[in-house]
Amino acid sequence: MSSLVPLVAVLLGFLVRRLGRPAWWLLGALALWGVVTVSAYFAGYDDLSVLFSATPALDNPHPAGRYAHAAWYGWGALEFVKPAFSFSDRPRKLDHLIGCLLVLGLVTLLALAWRTLARSPGLQRVALALGVSWVSIWYVLLARVPSNVPWDAAWLRVVCQTGVLGPEAPPSLQAAALVVGAARACPSGGVPEADALLAAAGDRFFPRVEASALCAFVRSPAGEARLAAMNQSPACR
Repeated sequence: MSSLVPLVAVLLGFLVRRLGRPAWWLLGALALWGVVTVSAYFAGYDDLSVLFSATPALDNPHPAGRYAHAAWYGWGALEFVKPAFSFSDRPRKLDHLIGCLLVLGLVTLLALAWRTLARSPGLQRVALALGVSWVSIWYVLLARVPSNVPWDAAWLRVVCQTGVLGPEAPPSLQAAALVVGAARACPSGGVPEADALLAAAGDRFFPRVEASALCAFVRSPAGEARLAAMNQSPACR
C-alpha cells in the first residue's frame, strides 16, 4: 500500500484541480480529521467516544479501564504527520530527512511521468496493461494463501485458556503461545517459570525478552490491565 501512496497523491491532485476550490477546502478538512483519528489510534484511543467523552461507546465491548493508560504522544495530533519513512527500525533525524527526500523525489517523478502519459496514448495503454497485470498477479498470489481459520480457533483456545496447541501447529504460533504462557506465569510461578517458557520459545520469531522485564510489566498497572482485558475478551465468552 505504501508504494501506491505517491501515485494516489498525484492523481488526487489532478482530480481536485478539476473540481475547483471548494474541493480543496473539503480535502483539507478530511486530511485534518484523518490526522486526528490516526493519531488517536496510535495513542491507544481506538474508540473516539473515550477520547471526547471519557466513556466507551455503546457498541464497544471493552471496559473503560482498558483506556486508563491511553495518552497522546509528545507531538499530540502531529505524531502522525512527522516524517516517518526510513530504512531503519530506529530512525534518527537524518533517516527521517532521507525518507522525506526520497518520497519527494518519487512524487516528482510520478508527476513528470503523468505529464508524459497524458501526451502518449500508446504509453497509456502500456501503463494500464502493466497496472492490471500487477494487480492480477497479487490476486492470484493471495488466492493461493492457505486459510488461517483453523489456527485462529486454536489461538483463541490459548488466549481463553481452554486448550493447548497441538504439535501440528506452525512453529511461530507455538512460540507465541509460549510467550503468552510466560506472561500468565509471572503472577503465580514467578520469573523462573517464565524464563523457562521464554527459553523454549527462542528468538527465531520474537526478539529475546528477559523474564524479569516481562514479569515487571505484567505486575505493573498497565500489564495487569492488559492481562485482564485478554482474560475478559468477549471472544472467550
